[in-house]
Amino acid sequence: MLDEGWAMCNGHEARYRIVRRGRGFLMRGEEQILAVAFRCPVTQRGVAVEIGGACAEGELRRFLAAMAGLECH
Repeated sequence: MLDEGWAMCNGHEARYRIVRRGRGFLMRGEEQILAVAFRCPVTQRGVAVEIGGACAEGELRRFLAAMAGLECH
């Protein structure tokens, strides 16, 4: 695990993790993943978003910062 913590996603407190993991069965190497999850009390739904690929940790942090402006409902 590279980092984990709390962030905001359209006013909702969201848990995030930035991790490194293997790409899978046919692709070699590793990729970095940003996983964000939160619960919306208005819609009573859980939301989970995972973004990853051959990107730098800084790019994932920019995605995380942009998620504050997303609209949930």
